Amino acid sequence: MSSILEKLENILRLEEENGHRNQAVLGGLERFAPTWTREAAQERPKKIVESVASLLQKYSGENPDGRRELVHSIRRLLLPPKSRPQPSPREIKPLSLNDPVTALPGIRQASAQKLARLEIETLEDLLYHFPHRYEDYSSLKKIAQLQYGQEATIIAHIEERLDRKDFFRKSRISCLLSDGSGTLQATWFNLPPYFTSQLKPGNQFVFSGQVTQYRGRLTMVQPSWENVDQELIHTGRLVPVYPLTQGVGPRWLRRAIKRGVDALAPRLPDPLPEEILRPRKLLALSQAIQNIHFPESWDLLHAARRRLTFDEFLTIQLGVLKKRQEWKAANGRAMLVDQKLLDSFKKSLPFSLTTAQERVLAEILDDMQTSRAMSRLLQGDVGSGKTVVAAAAMLVAVSNRIQAALMAPTEILAEQHFATLQKLYTQNESNGVVKILLLTGSLSPQKRQEAYAEIARGEAQLIIGTHALIQAGIEFHDLGLVIIDEQHRFGVRQRQTLREKGTQPHLLVMSATPIPRTLALTLYGDLD
Repeated sequence: MSSILEKLENILRLEEENGHRNQAVLGGLERFAPTWTREAAQERPKKIVESVASLLQKYSGENPDGRRELVHSIRRLLLPPKSRPQPSPREIKPLSLNDPVTALPGIRQASAQKLARLEIETLEDLLYHFPHRYEDYSSLKKIAQLQYGQEATIIAHIEERLDRKDFFRKSRISCLLSDGSGTLQATWFNLPPYFTSQLKPGNQFVFSGQVTQYRGRLTMVQPSWENVDQELIHTGRLVPVYPLTQGVGPRWLRRAIKRGVDALAPRLPDPLPEEILRPRKLLALSQAIQNIHFPESWDLLHAARRRLTFDEFLTIQLGVLKKRQEWKAANGRAMLVDQKLLDSFKKSLPFSLTTAQERVLAEILDDMQTSRAMSRLLQGDVGSGKTVVAAAAMLVAVSNRIQAALMAPTEILAEQHFATLQKLYTQNESNGVVKILLLTGSLSPQKRQEAYAEIARGEAQLIIGTHALIQAGIEFHDLGLVIIDEQHRFGVRQRQTLREKGTQPHLLVMSATPIPRTLALTLYGDLD
């Protein structure tokens, strides 16, 4: 090995031993780049010498993970193909979605801890950390074609560079860019040393940013840039912008996700068969993941979003249908309908039930007479008479010596229901049959304990309340019918918690919110 190669290898080895702290060379590895360029020029091809020098100049601006990658890249450039160490087949372990992010080259434990704050712990989490917006740098233009206010990408070389510090000692770098058609001034503030070292007169890059003007001159402030001869990630395309956290920069995260997408997306198994994808013109999952992160066009981005949105809705729908299947498979409480008591209740009303009320009441009672637990959504405008339908259903439950509970979202609404039902039940033969109890959060501790005792003993047959009905301390004697009013004001868990207070009770949820049928099937697919 020649002396310059030995010198470089000793430096790289010392860096590895010291944890890539950039201390193997006084002033950092970039200080060694001129020496390398001068002494290696006679021993290695010019392109390799320049590539190694470029990597050395980048070293100080990278974090330890990035520096480790640069060391590997330098060694790959210098070792001839036949002498490069080849891992045996047993050592090669293909990446999987369940692997921790540290399995991806360039992500070490310190970086993984920062990514965890973004809920990124596995490679699957990394793939599904989607951008929240995109910068459109796909339009490549000449400087002479630029207009104020547009996002644009140019290929230009640096003609001049001026370094300054402002009053607060913050660094500012201004470069005059030229592409033959015109000139543009680019300005950066507080760049780290690695980036600063790249911006040298004569170097050519791809620059992307918003075009503004200063004293009549075209300018870009803090534009992104990349080498012309490498795959563009930060410029010259639709550039993804990700949610970030402290210690995780946009360029570093973009590169990490790009490595993950390149390694895993092409091998992603697609759970949807071709007969589902083709008629709906949906992208394959691998294509969708690739194009949600690094889309080649707006059309492909929209197609990727459509596929991933389809997957989300399908997952929700399958979960809802699974709950529906489980609910229908469970045994419920078959109740007898006392037709004489029900007719007396209807006759005592100051109005006749409408055709729609009669129809839905018949469907509800049919369900309650079977051993399959009812699970129904009753939708009707305000004032359409949902409460009287619920009152008839609760009367049937109580006549079977089974408790019923009605949960409302507010104390005012619960009190209104309490007053309305008391009035309805005292005007007919159900008077004295239905013992109603109002349970709200405003009850005193003593009154609340008395109410809990009545409910537990079965003395309270119809319990009307708010969220107090699902508190841990309440136990029902025999809950067989659950009714939830304004059900969109309650969460799924709250609804389930009240259900679990009984043994497979019949469930009726009521809503005055108009719901399009397609949305209802998605949100309330577990309900009839």
